[in-house]
Amino acid sequence: MSWTDAEQDEHRAAFIKECRRKAWGAACEADFIGKQADKLMAEYARFSEDRDALAASPDGHTVANREKRKQLVDGMKLIQESIAKGQERMQSLLVQSDNNLAVAKHAEGWSTPDTAAEEV
Repeated sequence: MSWTDAEQDEHRAAFIKECRRKAWGAACEADFIGKQADKLMAEYARFSEDRDALAASPDGHTVANREKRKQLVDGMKLIQESIAKGQERMQSLLVQSDNNLAVAKHAEGWSTPDTAAEEV
């Protein structure tokens, strides 16, 4: 199959625009995840402070206090897991963004091979 120069120009422009849109979207999502991770880090710090305060309190040895600390530690573990998953996703999105920009750059000078001569 072969395309005219005008058709290739039209499709190239649309493809480049779509690649750039995808790159922008991936970068935006990565930034959003980063902001969510910041919020989780603040929550983790609060949990850590609460855990330390409970441990240092005069009734730190009681069963109820130990149970509260355990709940905080469990919450901290969940936050750590969420942050790790978010960082993996952010990294993947940034790679996608870079790849889409690289493909758009490649498409700027690319044309389909002329297959009309091969169809003889």
